[in-house]
Amino acid sequence: MSMHNFKSFLIVFCLLITACMSAQTLPDYETRLAQLFNTIKLADNDSVRLNCNDSVKQVLSNALNVSESFVYPFDSLVYVGKVTSDDQLLRVYTWNIVTDSGLVFNGFLQSSLGVITPLKQAENGYKPTLNEQISTQNWYGALYYRIVAYKYKRQKVYLLVGWSQCAQQTQYKVLDVLSFDASGVAQLGLPILFDDEKKITYRSVFEYDIDAVMFLDYNSSRKRFIFDHLSPMKFFENDIVTLGPDMSFDAYVRKSKGWFLKEDLRVKNSRTNMK
Repeated sequence: MSMHNFKSFLIVFCLLITACMSAQTLPDYETRLAQLFNTIKLADNDSVRLNCNDSVKQVLSNALNVSESFVYPFDSLVYVGKVTSDDQLLRVYTWNIVTDSGLVFNGFLQSSLGVITPLKQAENGYKPTLNEQISTQNWYGALYYRIVAYKYKRQKVYLLVGWSQCAQQTQYKVLDVLSFDASGVAQLGLPILFDDEKKITYRSVFEYDIDAVMFLDYNSSRKRFIFDHLSPMKFFENDIVTLGPDMSFDAYVRKSKGWFLKEDLRVKNSRTNMK
Protein backbone atom coordinates (compact mmCIF):
# COMPACT_ATOMS: atom_id res chain seq x y z
CA MET A 1 0.00 0.00 0.00
CA SER A 2 1.41 3.42 -0.96
CA MET A 3 1.85 6.13 1.67
CA HIS A 4 -0.93 8.19 0.08
CA ASN A 5 -3.33 5.25 0.19
CA PHE A 6 -2.33 4.49 3.78
CA LYS A 7 -3.12 8.05 4.87
CA SER A 8 -6.47 7.87 3.07
CA PHE A 9 -7.19 4.57 4.83
CA LEU A 10 -6.52 6.10 8.25
CA ILE A 11 -8.88 9.00 7.58
CA VAL A 12 -11.62 6.65 6.35
CA PHE A 13 -11.00 4.44 9.40
CA CYS A 14 -11.61 7.43 11.70
CA LEU A 15 -14.80 8.33 9.87
CA LEU A 16 -16.08 4.76 10.00
CA ILE A 17 -15.53 4.59 13.74
CA THR A 18 -17.49 7.81 14.17
CA ALA A 19 -20.32 6.57 11.96
CA CYS A 20 -20.81 3.34 13.91
CA MET A 21 -21.79 4.82 17.25
CA SER A 22 -25.55 4.42 17.63
CA ALA A 23 -26.88 2.39 20.55
CA GLN A 24 -23.45 1.64 21.94
CA THR A 25 -22.52 0.75 25.50
CA LEU A 26 -19.86 2.64 27.44
CA PRO A 27 -17.30 -0.17 26.97
CA ASP A 28 -18.01 0.02 23.21
CA TYR A 29 -17.36 3.76 23.20
CA GLU A 30 -14.21 3.27 25.25
CA THR A 31 -12.88 0.69 22.78
CA ARG A 32 -13.52 3.01 19.84
CA LEU A 33 -11.85 5.91 21.59
CA ALA A 34 -8.78 3.80 22.38
CA GLN A 35 -8.58 2.82 18.69
CA LEU A 36 -8.79 6.46 17.61
CA PHE A 37 -6.06 7.55 20.01
CA ASN A 38 -3.84 4.73 18.76
CA THR A 39 -4.40 5.90 15.18
CA ILE A 40 -3.45 9.45 16.19
CA LYS A 41 -0.29 8.13 17.84
CA LEU A 42 0.74 6.24 14.67
CA ALA A 43 -0.20 9.00 12.21
CA ASP A 44 2.60 10.85 10.44
CA ASN A 45 0.68 13.93 9.26
CA ASP A 46 -1.69 16.51 10.70
CA SER A 47 -4.54 15.68 8.35
CA VAL A 48 -4.96 12.24 9.89
CA ARG A 49 -4.33 13.48 13.44
CA LEU A 50 -6.90 16.26 13.23
CA ASN A 51 -9.54 14.14 11.49
CA CYS A 52 -9.21 11.43 14.13
CA ASN A 53 -9.22 14.04 16.88
CA ASP A 54 -12.55 15.35 15.55
CA SER A 55 -13.82 11.78 15.73
CA VAL A 56 -12.57 11.49 19.32
CA LYS A 57 -14.58 14.57 20.29
CA GLN A 58 -17.70 13.19 18.60
CA VAL A 59 -17.43 9.74 20.16
CA LEU A 60 -16.60 11.05 23.63
CA SER A 61 -19.47 13.53 23.48
CA ASN A 62 -21.86 10.67 22.72
CA ALA A 63 -20.35 8.56 25.50
CA LEU A 64 -20.73 11.34 28.07
CA ASN A 65 -24.41 11.62 27.25
CA VAL A 66 -24.93 8.07 28.52
CA SER A 67 -26.47 8.34 31.98
CA GLU A 68 -23.89 6.16 33.79
CA SER A 69 -20.87 7.89 32.22
CA PHE A 70 -20.21 10.26 35.14
CA VAL A 71 -18.98 7.38 37.29
CA TYR A 72 -17.56 5.27 34.47
CA PRO A 73 -13.74 5.10 34.85
CA PHE A 74 -12.64 4.99 31.16
CA ASP A 75 -9.52 3.27 32.48
CA SER A 76 -8.06 2.35 29.09
CA LEU A 77 -8.03 5.96 27.87
CA VAL A 78 -4.50 6.72 29.03
CA TYR A 79 -4.25 9.83 26.83
CA VAL A 80 -7.26 11.53 28.44
CA GLY A 81 -7.08 13.27 31.80
CA LYS A 82 -10.17 12.49 33.89
CA VAL A 83 -10.49 14.57 37.05
CA THR A 84 -13.43 14.72 39.47
CA SER A 85 -13.98 17.65 41.83
CA ASP A 86 -13.64 17.10 45.56
CA ASP A 87 -17.41 17.53 46.00
CA GLN A 88 -18.03 14.77 43.40
CA LEU A 89 -20.33 17.02 41.32
CA LEU A 90 -18.08 17.94 38.39
CA ARG A 91 -15.83 15.95 36.11
CA VAL A 92 -13.37 17.41 33.59
CA TYR A 93 -11.84 15.57 30.64
CA THR A 94 -8.84 17.09 28.86
CA TRP A 95 -6.28 15.83 26.34
CA ASN A 96 -3.95 17.17 23.69
CA ILE A 97 -2.50 16.02 20.40
CA VAL A 98 0.86 16.94 18.92
CA THR A 99 0.75 18.61 15.51
CA ASP A 100 3.44 20.09 13.31
CA SER A 101 2.42 23.58 14.45
CA GLY A 102 2.13 22.83 18.17
CA LEU A 103 -0.18 21.29 20.73
CA VAL A 104 -3.95 21.16 20.23
CA PHE A 105 -5.90 20.95 23.50
CA ASN A 106 -9.39 19.51 23.86
CA GLY A 107 -11.83 19.08 26.71
CA PHE A 108 -15.30 18.57 28.17
CA LEU A 109 -16.96 19.60 31.41
CA GLN A 110 -19.50 17.12 32.78
CA SER A 111 -21.80 17.80 35.72
CA SER A 112 -23.28 15.03 37.84
CA LEU A 113 -26.68 16.14 36.51
CA GLY A 114 -25.63 15.24 32.98
CA VAL A 115 -24.85 18.70 31.55
CA ILE A 116 -21.99 18.43 29.02
CA THR A 117 -19.98 21.52 28.00
CA PRO A 118 -17.23 21.30 25.35
CA LEU A 119 -14.02 23.21 25.94
CA LYS A 120 -13.13 24.65 22.53
CA GLN A 121 -9.59 25.93 22.14
CA ALA A 122 -9.07 29.17 20.26
CA GLU A 123 -7.65 28.75 16.76
CA ASN A 124 -4.21 29.61 18.15
CA GLY A 125 -3.42 28.53 21.68
CA TYR A 126 -2.53 31.41 23.99
CA LYS A 127 -1.45 32.17 27.55
CA PRO A 128 -4.42 33.71 29.39
CA THR A 129 -4.13 37.11 31.04
CA LEU A 130 -4.83 37.68 34.72
CA ASN A 131 -7.81 40.01 34.38
CA GLU A 132 -10.36 38.64 31.96
CA GLN A 133 -13.22 36.21 31.90
CA ILE A 134 -12.93 33.56 29.19
CA SER A 135 -15.68 31.71 27.37
CA THR A 136 -15.49 27.95 27.00
CA GLN A 137 -15.78 28.69 23.25
CA ASN A 138 -12.47 30.59 23.30
CA TRP A 139 -10.50 28.42 25.71
CA TYR A 140 -6.72 28.83 26.01
CA GLY A 141 -6.18 25.05 26.31
CA ALA A 142 -4.77 23.12 29.29
CA LEU A 143 -4.58 19.70 30.91
CA TYR A 144 -6.34 20.02 34.27
CA TYR A 145 -5.31 17.74 37.12
CA ARG A 146 -7.05 19.15 40.23
CA ILE A 147 -10.56 20.54 40.86
CA VAL A 148 -11.48 22.13 44.18
CA ALA A 149 -15.00 23.29 45.02
CA TYR A 150 -15.38 26.66 46.75
CA LYS A 151 -18.43 28.64 47.87
CA TYR A 152 -18.19 32.30 46.92
CA LYS A 153 -21.06 34.68 47.69
CA ARG A 154 -23.50 31.75 47.95
CA GLN A 155 -22.36 30.50 44.56
CA LYS A 156 -20.54 27.22 43.92
CA VAL A 157 -17.36 27.78 41.91
CA TYR A 158 -14.44 25.49 41.14
CA LEU A 159 -10.72 26.17 41.17
CA LEU A 160 -8.93 24.31 38.39
CA VAL A 161 -5.22 23.51 38.36
CA GLY A 162 -3.67 22.70 35.00
CA TRP A 163 -0.64 22.66 32.73
CA SER A 164 -0.16 24.04 29.23
CA GLN A 165 2.37 25.17 26.65
CA CYS A 166 2.11 27.68 23.82
CA ALA A 167 5.76 28.76 23.38
CA GLN A 168 8.99 26.94 22.53
CA GLN A 169 11.11 28.06 25.48
CA THR A 170 8.47 28.04 28.21
CA GLN A 171 5.48 26.21 29.61
CA TYR A 172 3.00 27.36 32.23
CA LYS A 173 0.70 26.22 34.99
CA VAL A 174 -2.59 27.91 35.71
CA LEU A 175 -4.86 28.26 38.72
CA ASP A 176 -8.20 29.24 37.21
CA VAL A 177 -11.76 29.66 38.46
CA LEU A 178 -14.74 27.98 36.82
CA SER A 179 -18.13 29.54 37.50
CA PHE A 180 -21.63 29.44 36.01
CA ASP A 181 -23.87 32.40 35.22
CA ALA A 182 -27.59 32.62 35.98
CA SER A 183 -28.37 30.62 32.83
CA GLY A 184 -25.90 27.87 33.76
CA VAL A 185 -23.33 28.90 31.15
CA ALA A 186 -19.77 28.03 32.19
CA GLN A 187 -17.04 30.66 32.17
CA LEU A 188 -13.41 30.76 33.28
CA GLY A 189 -11.97 33.47 35.47
CA LEU A 190 -13.38 35.17 38.57
CA PRO A 191 -11.83 37.95 40.71
CA ILE A 192 -11.23 35.96 43.90
CA LEU A 193 -7.42 35.68 43.94
CA PHE A 194 -5.46 38.35 45.84
CA ASP A 195 -1.72 38.94 45.38
CA ASP A 196 0.72 40.19 48.03
CA GLU A 197 -0.45 43.78 47.51
CA LYS A 198 -4.11 42.70 47.84
CA LYS A 199 -4.65 43.29 44.13
CA ILE A 200 -7.42 41.08 42.73
CA THR A 201 -6.87 38.81 39.74
CA TYR A 202 -9.18 36.45 37.83
CA ARG A 203 -6.60 33.64 37.73
CA SER A 204 -2.91 33.00 38.35
CA VAL A 205 -0.54 31.97 35.57
CA PHE A 206 2.96 30.66 36.29
CA GLU A 207 5.23 30.66 33.21
CA TYR A 208 8.53 28.79 33.60
CA ASP A 209 11.37 27.24 31.62
CA ILE A 210 10.57 24.34 29.29
CA ASP A 211 13.18 22.15 31.03
CA ALA A 212 12.01 22.87 34.58
CA VAL A 213 9.46 21.05 36.74
CA MET A 214 7.10 23.20 38.82
CA PHE A 215 4.99 22.03 41.75
CA LEU A 216 1.44 23.41 42.08
CA ASP A 217 -1.24 21.48 43.95
CA TYR A 218 -3.89 21.67 46.64
CA ASN A 219 -3.33 20.84 50.30
CA SER A 220 -6.79 19.81 51.52
CA SER A 221 -5.88 19.65 55.22
CA ARG A 222 -4.56 23.23 55.23
CA LYS A 223 -7.01 24.50 52.58
CA ARG A 224 -4.37 26.12 50.43
CA PHE A 225 -2.71 25.83 47.03
CA ILE A 226 1.04 25.37 47.44
CA PHE A 227 3.46 26.13 44.62
CA ASP A 228 7.13 26.64 43.82
CA HIS A 229 8.35 30.21 43.89
CA LEU A 230 9.91 31.03 40.51
CA SER A 231 13.17 32.92 39.99
CA PRO A 232 15.40 33.60 36.95
CA MET A 233 16.83 30.32 35.60
CA LYS A 234 18.19 30.92 32.08
CA PHE A 235 19.35 34.11 30.39
CA PHE A 236 19.22 34.62 26.62
CA GLU A 237 20.03 37.39 24.19
CA ASN A 238 17.66 40.37 23.89
CA ASP A 239 17.13 40.31 27.69
CA ILE A 240 14.97 37.19 27.55
CA VAL A 241 14.86 35.35 30.88
CA THR A 242 13.08 32.12 31.75
CA LEU A 243 12.12 31.15 35.30
CA GLY A 244 12.42 28.03 37.42
CA PRO A 245 11.83 26.87 41.03
CA ASP A 246 14.26 28.32 43.59
CA MET A 247 13.52 25.85 46.45
CA SER A 248 11.15 28.23 48.25
CA PHE A 249 7.36 27.96 48.29
CA ASP A 250 4.32 30.23 48.24
CA ALA A 251 0.62 29.53 48.64
CA TYR A 252 -2.88 30.81 48.06
CA VAL A 253 -4.66 30.52 51.41
CA ARG A 254 -8.42 30.18 51.68
CA LYS A 255 -10.30 32.97 53.47
CA SER A 256 -13.92 34.14 53.49
CA LYS A 257 -13.40 36.82 50.80
CA GLY A 258 -11.25 34.71 48.47
CA TRP A 259 -7.76 33.24 48.18
CA PHE A 260 -4.84 35.31 49.45
CA LEU A 261 -1.19 34.97 48.48
CA LYS A 262 1.19 33.99 51.26
CA GLU A 263 4.89 33.98 50.35
CA ASP A 264 7.93 32.14 51.68
CA LEU A 265 6.21 29.23 53.38
CA ARG A 266 7.95 26.93 55.82
CA VAL A 267 7.31 23.46 54.43
CA LYS A 268 8.91 20.06 54.74
CA ASN A 269 11.43 19.01 52.10
CA SER A 270 9.28 16.15 50.79
CA ARG A 271 6.67 17.40 48.34
CA THR A 272 4.46 14.44 49.15
CA ASN A 273 3.98 16.00 52.60
CA MET A 274 2.51 19.15 51.04
CA LYS A 275 -0.51 17.46 49.46
